[in-house]
Amino acid sequence: MRSPFRRLRSSTRTTPSGDPRRPDGVAPAADLDGARRIDYLDGSLADAVASVSRRAYVTPFAVFLTAFLVLLRLRSGREDLVVGTPFAGRESPETRSVVGLFADMVVIRGDLAGRPSFVELVRRMHATVTEAVEHQDVPFRRLVEELDPGNGPPDLPLFDIVINYTGDRQRIPARWGDLVVEAIDVDACTSTYTLTLFVRDEGRLKLELVHRTAALTTQAAAAFLDEYQHLLRSACADPQRSIDDLAPHTREPGDAPRGPAA
Repeated sequence: MRSPFRRLRSSTRTTPSGDPRRPDGVAPAADLDGARRIDYLDGSLADAVASVSRRAYVTPFAVFLTAFLVLLRLRSGREDLVVGTPFAGRESPETRSVVGLFADMVVIRGDLAGRPSFVELVRRMHATVTEAVEHQDVPFRRLVEELDPGNGPPDLPLFDIVINYTGDRQRIPARWGDLVVEAIDVDACTSTYTLTLFVRDEGRLKLELVHRTAALTTQAAAAFLDEYQHLLRSACADPQRSIDDLAPHTREPGDAPRGPAA
């Protein structure tokens, strides 16, 4: 097994073309003021994602992650991208039955070079995520101390863009004996990261884009979600298509944004 530090030194290195973490049109922002944009995948698109994941023998997360990286590539023109994603941190038997928060961030590098097909990249990213998960017990803080990239904002040292997938195993309300847990939707109007895409299975697949308002306008956030869904649909309709041939839908002037904003 490779050391997580050796693996991530290449993952967090700034490429000659610029910062691999951030796409064009998403500006760095120190201001934590945030907003969110919500939309839902229709049933046909959700089924298409599930079909691609089954045929590729990967999780749906690999499909959502790959489409996210392809969109970031299209916006930035870069083939080496770094994003973060949280994992539960409950791999050891000692933590599985303990109440508490053990989640920590894992760094994911997206290598989109070589004109791969979408499904080939899905498999590539599945392998990357699998390798990253093997090292999820290494605290994120220790990674930062060890790698010391020095090429980003002090509060976001390794990445400032995040994707967070919650599968149906974590649906709530949930019940443990007489204890019932329900979700309370709280809009804190802040954004820890420049851009975070949440994909949640709530019976329907919910997309929630949380962003710093100094980095992305309301209109740009709505366009981003539209582009993501269009790209995801195109990729799932023909997974053998090269990612170079995938292009997001461009909103026409005067088009009303879809989905609620908050």
